[in-house]
Amino acid sequence: MLQWASTISALLAAGFWFWSATIKLPKEINSGYGGVGGSVQTLGDKLRFQSRLSAMAAVFAGISALTQALSQLAH
Repeated sequence: MLQWASTISALLAAGFWFWSATIKLPKEINSGYGGVGGSVQTLGDKLRFQSRLSAMAAVFAGISALTQALSQLAH
């Protein structure tokens, strides 16, 4: 049971980190003087979303490590 929890948590962590890594950020930031690119607000929003995904990945990685350690202790 614990090994399955560890495996599933590890897969979820990998999925969230992959999702986080594929977030497209603007290559240029519009300075407000007719520049080309994304807005500062867009960049901030995407960075916050990317951060939330990474945080979820870290939580699942921690759960995976904990359940794996508990599994080893149980044997």
